[in-house]
Amino acid sequence: MYIAQTLGTTGLMTADKADKQCNYVCPGCQTPVTVKKGLLKQAHFAHTSLQKCQALAEGESAVHLLGKLAMVDFFESIGGRVVLEPWLPEIQQRPDLLVTFDNRQVAIEFQCAPISVERVQRRTAGFAKLGLDVVWVLGPTYQQRKLQQATLAKFARIRHDTLQVALWRGKQGIQWREWWTVDGRTHVGREDYSDPIRQLAKIQ
Repeated sequence: MYIAQTLGTTGLMTADKADKQCNYVCPGCQTPVTVKKGLLKQAHFAHTSLQKCQALAEGESAVHLLGKLAMVDFFESIGGRVVLEPWLPEIQQRPDLLVTFDNRQVAIEFQCAPISVERVQRRTAGFAKLGLDVVWVLGPTYQQRKLQQATLAKFARIRHDTLQVALWRGKQGIQWREWWTVDGRTHVGREDYSDPIRQLAKIQ
């Protein structure tokens, strides 16, 4: 994780500015974390103990960390107000980003590692309890191979009356792709193009 809480305060600290001599805790489970940074690794916090923290994922890759930071710049450049890794105690979850456009808030989940459909559904349902929309953005590890129907079924959403997935393209920002243009095997018939509900039913 990139943000931790300074011990004994409510203040938050980013890993790149953290002092290794100070004490920090996880904002979610309130157990100690240590700052990890050096010449080769992207700065981040890691739990000191091996206990399972339900709030945050350990083993975050440099690609994931750097991608989240780049997304902050991207969303701010298009007028969004961004909070990186906010802790949402009501649902015990922490999205990668929380972006506000006018009065609308969107949780952004930047997905690089494999994840089960059950976990995607649980996290999406959690955000829905707070009235938050969520966009799952697929990172480069997903884009290095052809996306199959099972993957698309987890992350696709109805957008502009079509079923689409969001891909992170680095300097190009987020690119939306209609699902039948990225699936390597099966294509939806033209009679279904205008009916995203039928498309979703097919891939599910």
